[in-house]
Amino acid sequence: MPVSSSDTASIEPLREVPALQSATIQFTYRAGGRVHLPSPPANVWRGQLGYYLRRLGSESAHENDFSLYQRLFRTPASAVGLPEYGSRVLGPIGLAGEHVPHPFVVRLASSESPGTDLRLQPGETATVELVLMGATVAHLPQLTAAFEMMGTGGLGSRTEQPGGSVERGPMDLKGASLSLGGVHLDLFDGAQWSLPPTCGPELYDQAGALAPNAQEESSSPPGDPLLVRFQAPTRLKHSGEIVRPSALTSDALAACLYRRAVGMAVCYGEDVPEAGRIKAIGKAFRPLASATTLGKSDLSWTQDSRYSHRQERRHPAGGLTGTLRIEAPPEHRSTWRRWLRRAEQIHLGKATSMGLGSVEIV
Repeated sequence: MPVSSSDTASIEPLREVPALQSATIQFTYRAGGRVHLPSPPANVWRGQLGYYLRRLGSESAHENDFSLYQRLFRTPASAVGLPEYGSRVLGPIGLAGEHVPHPFVVRLASSESPGTDLRLQPGETATVELVLMGATVAHLPQLTAAFEMMGTGGLGSRTEQPGGSVERGPMDLKGASLSLGGVHLDLFDGAQWSLPPTCGPELYDQAGALAPNAQEESSSPPGDPLLVRFQAPTRLKHSGEIVRPSALTSDALAACLYRRAVGMAVCYGEDVPEAGRIKAIGKAFRPLASATTLGKSDLSWTQDSRYSHRQERRHPAGGLTGTLRIEAPPEHRSTWRRWLRRAEQIHLGKATSMGLGSVEIV
């Protein structure tokens, strides 16, 4: 499929993804009994994180958007100081409402079967990752303390234990590490913590100085298609509807990717793009989508739901799973890859803070 110079110029605004720094903390737990984590399993840790953070602040602080719980779990637009772009700019990137996307993602480090519960026997381990966006890394001490405590009283659903009792299985934190900017730091060895001397956003600069060329993006051979695996149910919403496999088009995928990647950069990026650049990026996604076809034979819908203790009701958690094949001219395919690399960190679609929308370039 030949590409003209005009086609290449039309997607030029997509050459650079708006800057957004992120840090990933890995927590490895060992089950002290039988543990049953209902699907989606990462939501169990997310719920416990909210429980402990809410205990850290007063009700007055929660009500006035000053607490860490409010900033992470409710995230009012006032907490991030959105530029006054206007609804025509903020609407397409999902920021026109009272709340903005959460500045974190909780996910399992390993790929489990989507839509299934996670069950652990005594002595088995599970690793969960907490991805922090931008300056949220400054809350590293409070967040690591919460993750250390949350397994001691048991996690998940009550289940029969080896001794015959029916209770939540305890999980002990056995290790924790931090990765950012190509640098890997051990934080906890099962007995003692060793946090960085400073935990502010300057951590990113220090990591860059240690490993300036640690992450090099590999390119695919010119004739190869781009394969993207939806590891966890991915709930994409386009034109007001949740996208099922039959309705997934390159236009819908481009719009969701634009909304998620640019919206997060506006909220949590250090160098926030100007309104003109945001509009240019949105416009450039149209010719990218037009030059792309999707192979969906290995894509399916996984039905699932989750329970919210705060709202005391269940919510849909099903979404797209499987592998998507993106076919486009080489320059366009490289552009898709560039933007999907960002989605690998921040996820895609709805309910990302609890592990949904996890994607991986195969």
